[in-house]
Amino acid sequence: MKRFLLPLSYGFGVWVIGTALFVIAGNWVIPAAGTPLTVPVLVGLTVLTGGLVWLIGVDFRKRVGPAPADRLALMAGLAGTGLLLDGLILLVNGTYYPLMSADRQSSFATYLLLGYGAAIGALLLPTGRAVDD
Repeated sequence: MKRFLLPLSYGFGVWVIGTALFVIAGNWVIPAAGTPLTVPVLVGLTVLTGGLVWLIGVDFRKRVGPAPADRLALMAGLAGTGLLLDGLILLVNGTYYPLMSADRQSSFATYLLLGYGAAIGALLLPTGRAVDD
C-alpha cells in the first residue's frame, strides 16, 4: 500500500505547494511572453523543479527502495496527480490559471510542460548511491 499511497501523497503535496505559490506570486515570478526574461526565467524554474523532484526521489528511495517499478510509480504519482489537478484548475477557470494575468498564461503553460518533463527526467538521474542506480 505504501508503494501506491506515497507517490500520490508526494504528487498531491508538490501540487498544493506549487499551485499556492503560483497563484500567490505567479505574476511576479512568471514573465510576460516574449520579454527578454522569458527564456532565462523559464529555464531557471525548470532546473529548480528538476532539482527539487530529484531530492524527492532520493527521499522516496530511502523510504520505499530503489526498484525500477517504484521509481516508475513515483513518476506516475507526481506527474499524473499534478497534470490531472492542473487540468481541472484550467477547466474550472476557463482555461486560465487563477489570478495570473493574461500576458503570462502562455509563459506559464510553457513552464508547466518543461517542469513536468524535468520532473520525470530528474527521477531517472542517479542518486549518488551505486546500490540504488
